[in-house]
Amino acid sequence: MRRFIGLALIFAAGCSKPLECTSEVTEGAGTHRASARAEAGEAEPKVRQRALGAACDRLCEARGDAKPGCSARCQVDAGAGKIGAHVRCAK
Repeated sequence: MRRFIGLALIFAAGCSKPLECTSEVTEGAGTHRASARAEAGEAEPKVRQRALGAACDRLCEARGDAKPGCSARCQVDAGAGKIGAHVRCAK
């Protein structure tokens, strides 16, 4: 019986879902969504930042703005509230 409980605990610990963040960026051109999953030991703020960056990349693609600064400018504008942005994370 002890072995069974020990094995159950080991398998339960290995089955936990990784942190995943989904970001939505809204501007006149529409809403653009993207998700990012935490890599080994990655903290939530980093995953949030990657998700926002990916959504901003999609917004820039929709605009046709392939300049490297577009995504960075989008992220700054989202942080300042100039464009709509929402990031939610869950396991």
